[in-house]
Amino acid sequence: MRRCTTTPPRTNRADACASPAATAPPPCPSCAWTYAGDTYHLIRAGLAGGDRRDIPAAVRDHRRVFATLTAPSFGSVHNRPEHGGSCRCGTRHASDAPELGTALNPDTYDYAGVVLFNNHAGQLWQRFTTRLRRALVHVRLGSGR
Repeated sequence: MRRCTTTPPRTNRADACASPAATAPPPCPSCAWTYAGDTYHLIRAGLAGGDRRDIPAAVRDHRRVFATLTAPSFGSVHNRPEHGGSCRCGTRHASDAPELGTALNPDTYDYAGVVLFNNHAGQLWQRFTTRLRRALVHVRLGSGR
């Protein structure tokens, strides 16, 4: 294990950073591995049940949805495709290129939309989850469960 915290060590031994978040600096490999394993087991227990976590096996019969929510597009930006290739501007940008993430066409990019979306993202998420819970109650009541 390597130390990846910003605090000095209390002993001469290396400690795991104990950071579950993928932030800068990223968690050490040991903590990242542990976090990935924990996440897998929590999701599996929620889908299949598990005596070790007091989740009944009956959850296997429950309906489930894996939804991916994506923010709207505000315009094309310079990027670096993962699998090679070049940006839509025709250039293969370096990984530290300053133009990465900037608008391809600043005249048509919706800067105001970005600001408004980010400003209201918390309230949009809260309204979405409230409406989702209400809809799920109706689905559950309608199914006789």
